Amino acid sequence: MLGVSQARLESRYAAVSDTGSETKSNSDRATVFMELTAEENPGSSSTLRWRVTNAVGNGSTYQTYQKYYLSGGLWEGGEGLVQGSYTGPLSLRTDPSMMLQLRDSAGSFGTLGEPPTSWTGRWSGSVSEADPATGKLRVRSFDEVEEWDPFRHPLEQSFINFVAPKEAIPFTGRFDLNQTTDGGRSTSDRTASVQFWPVWNDVEVVVEIVNLANPGVPFSEWRPEGNLTFPDWPGTSPLQVKAILKPKAENPTEEQLAALPEVRRFRFELSNTSREPGVCLNWPVPTGTTIPSEDPEFDLRFVASLPDVMVLSPRKQKAGVNPLPSDNPKLPSAWVQLDCYDFGAHADMRVIAELADGRELVGYLKVGAEKRYQILIPDRTDGSYLARKWREEMKITGRDGADEDDQPTGDGQKGDGFSNYEEYRGFRVGGAHVAPDPQVKDLFVRNRNGGPVGEACRALEVYTAEGSPKGLKIWDGLAESEWHTNRVMNLNRGALSPRSTSEYQHGVLIEPSQANGPAVISYADVIAEPLRPKNVARLAVHRLDNKVVTIAHELAHAIGIEEHGLVDFWALWEVDEVKGPDGKVVRRQFMEQPLTLNSKTGNLIPFGGRYRIHVFMEGQILETITGNSTNHVETGVPIYIAKRGGQHSGNEYCIMRYNSAGAYIPHEDLFDRVLKPPPKKKMIRFPGAYQLCPNCQGTGVNPEKFGNATLGFCRAQLCVRDSAPLKPPATGQCAKIP
Repeated sequence: MLGVSQARLESRYAAVSDTGSETKSNSDRATVFMELTAEENPGSSSTLRWRVTNAVGNGSTYQTYQKYYLSGGLWEGGEGLVQGSYTGPLSLRTDPSMMLQLRDSAGSFGTLGEPPTSWTGRWSGSVSEADPATGKLRVRSFDEVEEWDPFRHPLEQSFINFVAPKEAIPFTGRFDLNQTTDGGRSTSDRTASVQFWPVWNDVEVVVEIVNLANPGVPFSEWRPEGNLTFPDWPGTSPLQVKAILKPKAENPTEEQLAALPEVRRFRFELSNTSREPGVCLNWPVPTGTTIPSEDPEFDLRFVASLPDVMVLSPRKQKAGVNPLPSDNPKLPSAWVQLDCYDFGAHADMRVIAELADGRELVGYLKVGAEKRYQILIPDRTDGSYLARKWREEMKITGRDGADEDDQPTGDGQKGDGFSNYEEYRGFRVGGAHVAPDPQVKDLFVRNRNGGPVGEACRALEVYTAEGSPKGLKIWDGLAESEWHTNRVMNLNRGALSPRSTSEYQHGVLIEPSQANGPAVISYADVIAEPLRPKNVARLAVHRLDNKVVTIAHELAHAIGIEEHGLVDFWALWEVDEVKGPDGKVVRRQFMEQPLTLNSKTGNLIPFGGRYRIHVFMEGQILETITGNSTNHVETGVPIYIAKRGGQHSGNEYCIMRYNSAGAYIPHEDLFDRVLKPPPKKKMIRFPGAYQLCPNCQGTGVNPEKFGNATLGFCRAQLCVRDSAPLKPPATGQCAKIP
């Protein structure tokens, strides 16, 4: 007898309070293929026993945790993951067997989960803790590999009870347990299944799968496809599944061919078929406020191409087909077409020949020397929904729900909010299907602004590559039909879709600013902290500021990057006349009125009182006002003033640094203002001249003029993933230069 068992455990825990938060998730899987041999049991005439004589399979464990708590005014804690995988033989030390009671056909089986030797696990993550020397928060990363004892750290195991049929036909058993404990904070979902089928000595059923769109391309390279024009139609790459009854002999004789039993019909069956909403993650865009947890129809369906000889089940998950004429009339055979409706479609398939003598034979797909009785569509590793070929091309070793994109490095937090499975299933961008590289962080942009948005995205991809093997990948070609008003890019995911987090991942909207006030300013409409795509409602670009560097700057805000400082301000300058006792003007003096900016309207509103300032032309040591002259200093119009450590500080060529001040405050002379002369010729820097700064150090006109950046380290602030927490700056804050 042959058999396959599958066991899975998914659990989650979450607790949040004013002084701390803790989340955990766990995913363990084990799939084992087995050969079983019937054993004599002279001690009991009421029990039959089949012992597992050979078992090979694979399993994995993946655990994530995140715990932060308030301690001494600092948020301490850490986050990380524990993962390991095993492929190979499974231990038989527990003498595994399948038992059947003859009186009622009750059976039982314990799934296997012990590797025979140690297997490799990995611990990685980071710890935020108070530095004993300074009392300040520091971040310490770790990444450790160790050998796991298979008996102390087994793969997932479950015990299954079932009722077997009385005939010698394939049969299954299943176990399900869903639990919610600790007031709803903890949930777990444990499932296990087992299938057994008899093996006959004289005949066998061989399965062949042909890619109808590209017959020369083997099934092992086939990937599921949906229809990007009509979502209810199948994709353009269907499969043909063919079953052939053959003698078991390697070189059958004419007598053996003539002795083949009559086939009543061939039966093709799908199970565990996906029902992902939509066709890919962002298309078609769901309507209304209710997001379906699954599609009403299955993603893979059989087609009755020859209605007279093919019978389909109502949901098209089973097909009964009479023997059909073939190239070799001596070998009974039949075929059926399998259509695909989703780019992430997957199912398990069995092919069974129903013989006229009452036997049922399970067919196998031969891959190399391996016989696959449980045929996985697409060709994939058991326990994964990703096509094996794509996994190999993308060098993916983790689970489907992992999100471990680590390029660019940014603030060290891996991931872009899309799991391996979600990136494999992909997106529709500009009418075409894209499946992003799961090693590279992705950002999606809806461009309603036009202009140089595309050029700005390409520039930011280059800037983010500095210090990392690869830069950010920005998809800015989304059409309106590929964009939901809530900005979520992975709405079309079912309840069972492998995911890295329960939180959705958002895209970024860029549109023209409606501001008509005197201040020309583009801005990121931040609705919450930390800076993440979900917390930036839109990027508004002023029509007079529609430039590559401006758009790249605002995009950087949406992925975690702050200004170099936040102390620069707007003001209004006026000249007051000071009169003597005789009523004559003794002197004129500059007065400054600070202004607050409403970025959404561009309006500037006075706040606080007026105070006297001293204005100097750049390069001069005498105050600008002498006698009755103001030396052409324009008054009565808003002016932007830079302070040391503010938005103008730091690296001169960082895209996050401002270059728009009309005046600045030299050093700590709070009431002195240096007026910047207008440039003789407007200098336009090409985008390639800019960067994201690697530290806080001022360059060029800085630190002399505006100082080192208060924050800086822009490369080390980058974070795309919506679910990522705010992390302290990589090396602490930069000290201002007095």
